[in-house]
Amino acid sequence: MDHSKQRGPYSVHPSIPYAQDILRNLPDKTGRSLAEWGALLDREGPEDTKSLRDWLKTEHGLGGTTGRMVAEASVGEGRDGTDPEEYLVAAPGYVTAMYEGKEPLRPIYDSLLELGRSLGPDVKAWPCKTIVPLYRTHVFAEINPPPKRASTSVWRSRGSLEEYQRASSTRVV
Repeated sequence: MDHSKQRGPYSVHPSIPYAQDILRNLPDKTGRSLAEWGALLDREGPEDTKSLRDWLKTEHGLGGTTGRMVAEASVGEGRDGTDPEEYLVAAPGYVTAMYEGKEPLRPIYDSLLELGRSLGPDVKAWPCKTIVPLYRTHVFAEINPPPKRASTSVWRSRGSLEEYQRASSTRVV
């Protein structure tokens, strides 16, 4: 998979290849493919996603992440967590949802994102449902909308503890 794939200001989240590996390894790890798990859930499983996940965990010994992914896939959910294209389509919606009811803060987010991305072509932004991390080799900043203000946290790998504490959290009111 091309990890550098990008649409607009957003890149594919690094959890996507991890999730793809989980689904690809289902037959070796569990003895069933995703399609076979889906057929079993259709025949014997409970109705809602949470009950399906719990049933997979208690009755079949699947771990929490695997159980959630199988349960979601069986009801047509979760593709934005396993498919790069689906994620890139969903990513702007995560940001829109974060700023719902906080629309006056959205221009601040846009400015912080532009500032972070201006640091170089290697900076990636991966919206999640509650934060937008900025990444180079490691996450170096997160942008999120607390209830009444925009916030960004910035991490430094060099400098004194005092410098780190001053730079570690910048709030824009």
